[in-house]
Amino acid sequence: MYKLQRLKERTEEAHFGNIEIVKGDEADPRLPAGQLDAAIILNSYHEMPRFKEILLHLRESLKPGGRLLIAEPGPLPAEQTRAEQIARHHISSKFVADEMAQAGFAILEQRERFAQIPEANWYSLVVGQRPSSDEEWAVEMKRRVVASLHLRSGAEAADVGCGDGFYTLPMALAVGSTGKVFAVDIDESSLSKLKQHLVEGGLRNVELVHGAEDDPRLPPARLDVVLVANAYHEMPAHKAMLRGIRAGLKPGGLLVLMESLSEARQTLTRAAQVKRHELSPETARNELQEAGFEVIELHDPFIQRAVDQEGKSRWWLLVARKPSGQ
Repeated sequence: MYKLQRLKERTEEAHFGNIEIVKGDEADPRLPAGQLDAAIILNSYHEMPRFKEILLHLRESLKPGGRLLIAEPGPLPAEQTRAEQIARHHISSKFVADEMAQAGFAILEQRERFAQIPEANWYSLVVGQRPSSDEEWAVEMKRRVVASLHLRSGAEAADVGCGDGFYTLPMALAVGSTGKVFAVDIDESSLSKLKQHLVEGGLRNVELVHGAEDDPRLPPARLDVVLVANAYHEMPAHKAMLRGIRAGLKPGGLLVLMESLSEARQTLTRAAQVKRHELSPETARNELQEAGFEVIELHDPFIQRAVDQEGKSRWWLLVARKPSGQ
């Protein structure tokens, strides 16, 4: 009660009239149903003995599309079990992710290096309600992927392996009329469909590029960001393609790579994964580093997919940078 009283005093001193202080209990945060856009649990989840009940109440409190952010310091290597970690006021992201899934949440973003302080490395998870249909999954994925590009008005970008423009169209809207998107594919029929979509949408800032299996045919040192979404595993000449992408980026430009992987196949060889249209993030990380990129972020999982007959499957997303001065 003292902390709540002190919080009340501080809000009154700061003249905040939009804060409602709620005294919850260890099983119920006592939040209004279906009204919250977002909730945050900061360095507190490990203190909740009845976390399952808390999570169920939080789900009920969020609006459709609402988000829950959890940030915690990671455990020490010697702290193995959940109980051992809790005793030291830590909890691993693996335990939290599993518990979120059991509570019916979908993991929308996971950062293993959310913040670094001398005592610990902090991680974060953003979770939300699972989309109820394939269409909702597609909308959520498109939103998340395009947001990861951090496109601004006037930027120049490329969608390599663009298909008929699933990501190209929102990218073109994001860069605006002063920006430009190069849509690259080796399949002429896909480019033809994309051309039709561009006409229908009145978009004039997209240049279609008929690429080759070993060359994306991008303009040199011009691009702010290149997206390769669910297409890298399809590139037999991936080393040559990475050289072409790197040449097309400005110094400091970003390559964003997204692929899927099933837990059942994460230890298979590259060839075996590619045969199933998947790829491990470890393989991609090594190949990008060999190609001269700096890997700066890996979100794994980026989006957790539903459990199928082969176990858990997820999309992961990797962000790499062309070194400055090159």
